[in-house]
Amino acid sequence: MGICISAKGAPFSMDMGAGSFMRMRSAVARHTGVWKDGCPYELPYLSDGNGWKTFIGNLNSAIADGRISHHTARFLVACDCSARFMPGSCEAILKDISDMPEQDDRYGYVWSKHASIGDFRKLPDYCAQNRRVLKWS
Repeated sequence: MGICISAKGAPFSMDMGAGSFMRMRSAVARHTGVWKDGCPYELPYLSDGNGWKTFIGNLNSAIADGRISHHTARFLVACDCSARFMPGSCEAILKDISDMPEQDDRYGYVWSKHASIGDFRKLPDYCAQNRRVLKWS
C-alpha cells in the first residue's frame, strides 16, 4: 500500500511506499535531534520496547525547548494511513526542515521517479503560500 502526499491545486505530489515514508520521517526526526539511535531507516516503534518511550521523551523535550514545533512533532507521529496539515502547520514544518541538507536519500517506489527531501519541502511551502491543506492518504 502506498502513500500519496499532495495538496489541492499543487502542480506536483509525492507517491511512495510505506518504507520510503518511514525513512523520510526518520530523516526529519534525526535532523531535528528527536531521534539519534537505531538503524538509519527505522523510527523507534520498530526497535525494542524502550525505543518508543525514548522517542516520545525526546519529542516532548524538543517541543518544550523550542527546538521543534508541535506541528512537526505531529508530522513525525501522524498515522501513515492519512493525515491533514493546515497551512499554519505547513509553515511550522517548513521552518523546522528548511535547513535540512539535501542528501543522496531518495523516497519513492523502486519503479518510479524518486523524490528528495528538497522535493518534499516544496509541498508544505506551496501549502503555506497558497493557504492549502497538505494531506497524505
